[in-house]
Amino acid sequence: MGSAALYLVTISLFWDNFIVALGSIFFRDAHMNPNKFQVLTILSYPRFILHAVAVPLQCITISEMGKAAGVALLKIEFVQMMVILGSLFLIVSTEILPEIILKTHHVDNVSQKSASLLEKCKRQLIKFSHKDPHFLHIIPSIIVIFFNIFVGMLSLLKDDDRELSMWLISAGTCGLIGNAVPQPLVTFTGNASEAAMQFFMIKAAHHVYTLK
Repeated sequence: MGSAALYLVTISLFWDNFIVALGSIFFRDAHMNPNKFQVLTILSYPRFILHAVAVPLQCITISEMGKAAGVALLKIEFVQMMVILGSLFLIVSTEILPEIILKTHHVDNVSQKSASLLEKCKRQLIKFSHKDPHFLHIIPSIIVIFFNIFVGMLSLLKDDDRELSMWLISAGTCGLIGNAVPQPLVTFTGNASEAAMQFFMIKAAHHVYTLK
């Protein structure tokens, strides 16, 4: 299940960035064109569904890698079962089919001229977002970030697998830093850190399952 979740999140990450890029290039007038609006809506919903389902499953991936690398706590079957149940709970408690709106940035010429370069770049993005953003929407991502660091530190302190420790701690640290910066920078660093975190997790998985 862990490796399947890893693939699912990788696909989700690719689709998320692909649709944002597609919308920003070919659907700039979607708010005025009903046909384009409908197409972009249909293409955007998988972004939210995949994120809601796949991100919590990453906890299972991390837990299985820790177990395979010899982390004592994660070799306990009860702990593995609790991680699985916790991941499933995060999925069912998340809004899998949220109400979404198309984000557009209509500003006057004065505001546009006085805006920073990052703000101008942000305004070029055409994408759907949660209609009512809530802290609950980012809880699964926060848990995955800190679970990466936690399992990495466990492996490092017990000297179970230093390479696994390096990859997992790097993954968690990238996610933490990339999402901790202020707006509008986080619009770009958030996505970049997700890609970096996924890269490090794939490297961790490759290392662990190659050893097996």
